[in-house]
Amino acid sequence: MKIKVIILFLLVSVSCIKTPITNDYVSPLVVPESFDWKTTESKPVTIQHTSTIINQYGDTVAASIPPGDYSLIVGKNTTLTIIKDTVVQAGGAIAANAPGGAVKDVVYFPSKGGYATVMFEDLFPSKGDMDVNDAVFDLNMEFHVDNQARVRSFQINIIPRACGSFYREIALAASLIGLNSATYVREIIHSSSFSSLSVTKII
Repeated sequence: MKIKVIILFLLVSVSCIKTPITNDYVSPLVVPESFDWKTTESKPVTIQHTSTIINQYGDTVAASIPPGDYSLIVGKNTTLTIIKDTVVQAGGAIAANAPGGAVKDVVYFPSKGGYATVMFEDLFPSKGDMDVNDAVFDLNMEFHVDNQARVRSFQINIIPRACGSFYREIALAASLIGLNSATYVREIIHSSSFSSLSVTKII
């Protein structure tokens, strides 16, 4: 009988132990004023001949772009290499072909077939919970230029990755400053399978 009473007393004692309340709030980070939050940078490039530009990984950053001065947005510490396109005879006409047979004059961000990751905090500029996962998507852009190095159109490709926002619905918006976007949007292609969204704008 004594054994049963002791066991019962221990069970009651264990069940009454209070779990200490802890504060899991993450204190604000101390960030030096000199810290640069940017992960991309603008690199000036001068093209003397129709050329293709690749980065240190061999990814195409620009394909068959005409001579001119460019400011390419690339990842920090990216090394760019300019490759002059070969000129071949095609049906009696001179045609420039980039390595791999590409014929489009395109500038890519961050590279052809590559994607940059964009993350948002839904309470910005308030610090919120500081998880920066309320809207996460991969971004790829293509800028199509003419023979005078002017952008004639561009395409935005988006792949949703995560949505940790408190809000049930999240929307993305882009603005063409000084232009009537209703006039310049050619098409919007989207999928309900949470795979990708493609927006093409003509300017």
